[in-house]
Amino acid sequence: ITTDVERHIQPASVDPPLSSEAYIIPSGWKPDPEKTIIESLKSLPRKECQPLDLTADVVIVPNCDSAWLVFLEGTYRLPTGFWLRSSPKSTEGRLGNLVQLVADRQTNYDEVHGPYDGRLAVLVTPRVFLNTLYKGLTLNQLRLFCGAYFTLGDDELRREIAHHELVYDNGKPVPTERVRIHGGLELHVDLEGKKSQGIIGFRAIRNPVPIDRRKKTPYENYFEPILAPTNGRLIILPDDKLLILNSIECVRIPPHLGAEMDAVVQ
Repeated sequence: ITTDVERHIQPASVDPPLSSEAYIIPSGWKPDPEKTIIESLKSLPRKECQPLDLTADVVIVPNCDSAWLVFLEGTYRLPTGFWLRSSPKSTEGRLGNLVQLVADRQTNYDEVHGPYDGRLAVLVTPRVFLNTLYKGLTLNQLRLFCGAYFTLGDDELRREIAHHELVYDNGKPVPTERVRIHGGLELHVDLEGKKSQGIIGFRAIRNPVPIDRRKKTPYENYFEPILAPTNGRLIILPDDKLLILNSIECVRIPPHLGAEMDAVVQ
């Protein structure tokens, strides 16, 4: 990252800004394992790789066969034994955007293993709303790891919860013996809406106006509330592209830890 480095450093991650260099390419694209990102793009037919300049706003459109590849600002160097993992920022998840990190000569999304010295890019696929992309926007988070033993086991997670009060209900810490842990911390959807006046979440609705993250747009333009079901069962319709649901528990992540959310249906 070449400018305002400290502004993009978080307690457990780096939020890299987008550069002005971008391309419209087929969705699901990956770099060639023997080529850089640029070399791989040059291998595409010209009609399947259209260059863009993000110094002017670019609107990306869902439900099409295209994705938007945008280079991150700067270059990245990883020594042997270090690696990066990328995840979308929470805002992108709430907007239904798929944001995947790609790197030179590496065909796996969202992971970069050292030694590495080169540029990185994100493949952005909107699935719900029209979005506005622009230079300097941050879409993903990068976390740096050394070695392989960084994930907390269930017993270690219980100790962290006991010592640092990570889980809350009604504003009070949940005792460790009441927290459900199985391959990670389990959270539960609130289908009663007792704390939110009967609203258990929000459902995305169609809107032709692109979302611009620089503006404070009223949420009701893009979402409608979901009321608590009378029978305690939430019915998800085939046309439901994106649901955002309330959890019963609240989670606090202290600076010395990082967290990722996995969807587990039971």
